Amino acid sequence: MGYSEPEWCLLWPEFTGRTQSTARPATSAPVLVLSGDLDTYTAGAFGRATARQYANGRWVEAPNTGHTPDDEPTGCVRGIVRTFLRDQRTGDTDCLSRIPPVRVLGPVEPVR
Repeated sequence: MGYSEPEWCLLWPEFTGRTQSTARPATSAPVLVLSGDLDTYTAGAFGRATARQYANGRWVEAPNTGHTPDDEPTGCVRGIVRTFLRDQRTGDTDCLSRIPPVRVLGPVEPVR
């Protein structure tokens, strides 16, 4: 299964009549939530709100990135993740300001 087989999510979420809990997650584990400011699936505000649900939640928004900010070309976000996994902190995030802008191409003419 994968993205090429969308049938796997047809029944998700399965309706059970229950509502989602509004209680804070019961963990004190450090949690890192990454957002890309160009993400068209999950806006940064949702990432920020998710991180706030955890006692030790940290939120990082990477500029000029989409749904998978760790794929950006400089390695900055991957470095932040490595530091977080090793030290449970984000460390220096100044490298985020050096992620290059997304190259925007002009309009594409339709194929006729």
